[in-house]
Amino acid sequence: MAAFFDKHLNARTETSIGTGEAGLDALRAGSCDALITIGPLDRPGFDCFPMGTVPAGICMAANHPLARQNAVSLEQLEPYRVISSRTFDHFNESILVMYREDGLKSPIVEPLAFDAPRQFYVKHAVCFMVNIAPLGEMLPRSRMVPLASEDAKAIPLCLITLKGAKSPAYRSMEQLLKARVKTRPSVS
Repeated sequence: MAAFFDKHLNARTETSIGTGEAGLDALRAGSCDALITIGPLDRPGFDCFPMGTVPAGICMAANHPLARQNAVSLEQLEPYRVISSRTFDHFNESILVMYREDGLKSPIVEPLAFDAPRQFYVKHAVCFMVNIAPLGEMLPRSRMVPLASEDAKAIPLCLITLKGAKSPAYRSMEQLLKARVKTRPSVS
């Protein structure tokens, strides 16, 4: 993201990964211009600008019974637990939240940190994530599997700012993104 912003804004930007609540605190303190979220945020005092979409996928242990498939349907996931994160899935409309709202039937578990590896590697629980293979590979001995086309959703990638407090750099970035969407050729 930083390389994209640096190139197209002709500016030096910095990105870091953290929790949503820490990001909102940084916005309130004025120590960052925007927060990037996977999924929209609807909170008073903040604006949410969807800047594009990313595909959803399922991260699972490499030894999971579904790990060798090219894609996984929600129906195939029904017998398996889905891990919910207290930190990430209660902050905004995350990928898991979107699928739960659409009737995901898999049991949801919210393990404490010490139990998450057991749920993932032994109990074959899975995690909803952005379907970008290197993200799934952040967990040792794991695999990212795309959702089957009938269940695939385009997940909004959003910029969050304080209402009425958009820096000049942020305004330039938003204009750049709006212009790129207008000039993108349509697919038919």
